[in-house]
Amino acid sequence: MPTIKFPINDQDVEITLTMDELIQLLYVTAKKRKPFQIPSPAEQTKLIEPQKDKRITEKTTINECLPPDVEVKQYLLSKPEYRHTLFDVQRHFFKSRAFISRGHTKKMYHKTFRQLQSVRAQIEKEQGGKFYTVIGENRVNEYVFEKTPIVVEEVSNQQ
Repeated sequence: MPTIKFPINDQDVEITLTMDELIQLLYVTAKKRKPFQIPSPAEQTKLIEPQKDKRITEKTTINECLPPDVEVKQYLLSKPEYRHTLFDVQRHFFKSRAFISRGHTKKMYHKTFRQLQSVRAQIEKEQGGKFYTVIGENRVNEYVFEKTPIVVEEVSNQQ
């Protein structure tokens, strides 16, 4: 006769059953439970990864969506002549999404614009130069960095 041991409320319970009773018990418990299914790899990634297509709306906290200034600065410094547009930066950090100054994305547009202004000011201060606005293709403002030439003054030794 088979003996089954299992814990209930921190106590070990031992039951001795006949083979017919054991088969009946297993049949009833298996019938009540849903069969366990291992999720497919696609379902596993859905369980692990957050929603990628989560839409940025006015209700979303805007500061949570903005990238850190350090990342924006690294992105600008990686460009030749630090040349960039606001839309380039938006597309890079917001998964190919660009915001406009009117409509339901206007807060994100202005927030990213102000953040980009402050990062440009940091770069100007550190690198010793200035960003100039150039009208690029499709009449979009492009920002180009130009270093300020260093002026060396001659000191004359007149006595």
